Amino acid sequence: MTTISNTEGNSESPFTSELRYTNLRAYIRFRLLIAVALLFIFPAFVIFISTLVVNPPDLIPLGITEEEYERLRREMQFDKPAIVRTLSYLGNAIIGDFGTSYFEDKPVSALIFDRLPATMLLLLLSLLVGLVVSIPIGAMAASRRHAGAGIVAKGVVALCAGMPGFWLALLLIMI
Repeated sequence: MTTISNTEGNSESPFTSELRYTNLRAYIRFRLLIAVALLFIFPAFVIFISTLVVNPPDLIPLGITEEEYERLRREMQFDKPAIVRTLSYLGNAIIGDFGTSYFEDKPVSALIFDRLPATMLLLLLSLLVGLVVSIPIGAMAASRRHAGAGIVAKGVVALCAGMPGFWLALLLIMI
């Protein structure tokens, strides 16, 4: 087995277990940071920018009284500066309060948890189908690399990997 020499001249492999675990820890920290950004910072940025652009009267349907308009402005916190609304959202999101849905008049977190079992079922079924299909195709492509079946398997995998998910879903619905 050949190893790569580092600059000091010893023949240690650069892929030691300590290096692998350090890189894995850094990768996990990076992915957790991205998750926090996706869950909190980007929605807050969108809220901040949209409240600077959208005029509050545009959000209010026509035909309401001045008192109703002012009550809705206070309820939606349009009477406060945009930065205060954004920080209020972030503070509430950290404790799991995403506000109230204007369409269903329920807490958004309750709506998320109502739909979570169906989402998890869909996730697990798609993972199961993906594993049941991909492992045999990958094994066949690896064992018959230069044979016709291996080439076809690699082509199918490349086609599916390059195809947008929504298009594949539409094709599978039509089947």
